[in-house]
Amino acid sequence: MMRLTKRACAALAAVAMASPASALPPRQPIEVLPLEVSEAGLAGPGAAPLKAALQEAQFVALGEDHGFAEAPLLGAALAAELAGIKGAAIHHAVEVGPAATARIGTMLRRDGLAPLDRLLDAQPYAVPFLSNREDAGLAMPFARAGRLWGIDQEFIGSTALLCDDQIGRAHV
Repeated sequence: MMRLTKRACAALAAVAMASPASALPPRQPIEVLPLEVSEAGLAGPGAAPLKAALQEAQFVALGEDHGFAEAPLLGAALAAELAGIKGAAIHHAVEVGPAATARIGTMLRRDGLAPLDRLLDAQPYAVPFLSNREDAGLAMPFARAGRLWGIDQEFIGSTALLCDDQIGRAHV
């Protein structure tokens, strides 16, 4: 289990639960509460308000600074809580283009993290936002369930990755 620092909690306070505007309560001061996250879910004083909000949420958006392990670990804990509340049919949307996400999703589904490590050794900028172990680890169970979505543009670094696919399909 990981206990988040106050700095990390403040950075992760950008978790937003989507709900109709008419259902939003009046603005209240935000209280920062200690939060513990693990693969099993959320714990600590900060867990109760998040769990309550998850009961009614249709979407959960997690805003983060990229490159830190805490955000994907929080994402995994939120996913565990949502699966317990809503059932396992939840999806994970990543900030990667759909074609690159499909390629990486297939890799994660079939072979896990090791091939992604090798790919990133050769093409380190191919898939930003899935290139950190924690981000890829968060994506892996969703890829295996066919519930990983790429919802951003294809990054310039993914060109080599996507060209490799096209070259493999070419009849030369």
